[in-house]
Amino acid sequence: MAAGSFLVENKVRPGCYIQIKGVPKASSVMSERGTVVILMNADSGDLVTEISANDILTGASAAKGFPLSVFTDENNILHYVYPYVNKIILGRLNAGGNKAATILELASESTLTVTAKFAGVYGNLISVMIVKEKTGEGKFAGEGYFVRTSYSGEVVDEQNVQSANNIVDNDYVTFAVEGGGVLVEVAAEDLTGGTNGTESATNLTGILSKLSGMPWNTLGYCGADTNRAVVSTFIKDLRENKGKYRQAVLYNSTSEDYEGIISPYQGFVLDGEDPSGWDTTKTHERCMWAVAFVAALTAGADVYVSNTYHVLPANIVSVNPAREEDAEVETGLRSGALLFTHNSSGELVVEKDINTLHTYTQTRTPPFSKNRVIRTLDEISNTKVLAWETMFIGKVDNDDLGRALLKGQILRILDDFASIGAVARNDYDVTVEPGDDPDKVRSYEQLRPIDSMEQLYSYVTVLG
Repeated sequence: MAAGSFLVENKVRPGCYIQIKGVPKASSVMSERGTVVILMNADSGDLVTEISANDILTGASAAKGFPLSVFTDENNILHYVYPYVNKIILGRLNAGGNKAATILELASESTLTVTAKFAGVYGNLISVMIVKEKTGEGKFAGEGYFVRTSYSGEVVDEQNVQSANNIVDNDYVTFAVEGGGVLVEVAAEDLTGGTNGTESATNLTGILSKLSGMPWNTLGYCGADTNRAVVSTFIKDLRENKGKYRQAVLYNSTSEDYEGIISPYQGFVLDGEDPSGWDTTKTHERCMWAVAFVAALTAGADVYVSNTYHVLPANIVSVNPAREEDAEVETGLRSGALLFTHNSSGELVVEKDINTLHTYTQTRTPPFSKNRVIRTLDEISNTKVLAWETMFIGKVDNDDLGRALLKGQILRILDDFASIGAVARNDYDVTVEPGDDPDKVRSYEQLRPIDSMEQLYSYVTVLG
């Protein structure tokens, strides 16, 4: 008897022909949160640098131009970023400039040129020295030379070598030998000539071009106010035209009136500081700390978490301008400003986790002003885009079975969000139907995002 598989029913001989197909199972493809973009002026680094939390903890970020010290220094923007995210994508608005360098004179007229790995004033904090010591153990037992690289007075690399030709580049500098490379002792010499580039629209355009193809959640713009509109336009294009649902944090930009833009306008004040003496530059710097903090906090927040009443870092003792009176707080909230106020315990907190949307319409209702709701809607949208691209587009037939598979996948996505408390489990419904053309399909979804409790109205009746 003939047997086997078949594609169409065109066999000639009597027999048993079996066609076996697998039906794809709806899978969980929920995208991850925790990546923040910070656009700022920096003293080192490339135009765009990716730094993971593990890079910071292990010291590997130094090889990218950002040693641990920039994250632990409370006077650095990045100090208010790294505790809240898994990855920082840093766009250097002032990329360019010159690399610091020095030339060490060796024996027989040979030289060792030491050059900072990155352009910027960061390199001027690097020094190099060569010392001759005797050791009884190790790879070069006996007499040898030690080439030591220091950053800000701390030794960050040490190599025991017999010749300058054996020296290898490290995370901070590169070495170039001319001549024989015969070593001699050289006292510590600072690298000099490192300069930052100038913040420019060209750098910003280059950064945004790279960001458009990268995955991230929230962008904090900490540059010149004149370019805020460029960033706003970029975010709106991503959301409205590219199907990439991201948010940006822009200083003092409540006029944006848009769910994709968050806007603080208060600056952080450290213990012992008097903000009344701040000049314009200082005020802007401290407001940028707040922008970066809000961007990181937003990027790192899960879809089921609100940042309302999130406590600010302990080293922030106040904000400027202070907003505590009911009238001024309410005015700020109604305008779409994200404010910092004190809770009943005296801690500085995020008053309300909102974006700048404050003019409501039939399609942009009050829930769209809440960032927890937007995070949920954005991540559902991002997850659907990911599922569509990886599992359906060009792969699944636009027939009853294919549309049923698509509906099942969308329901699986909503089930995943319901399981973590982001949407109400019994309040969503999905319909999938054919579109006007053979390659088009429509889906209609109804869902209810869950928000956090923020207001309690307590009616108390006292029985006499």
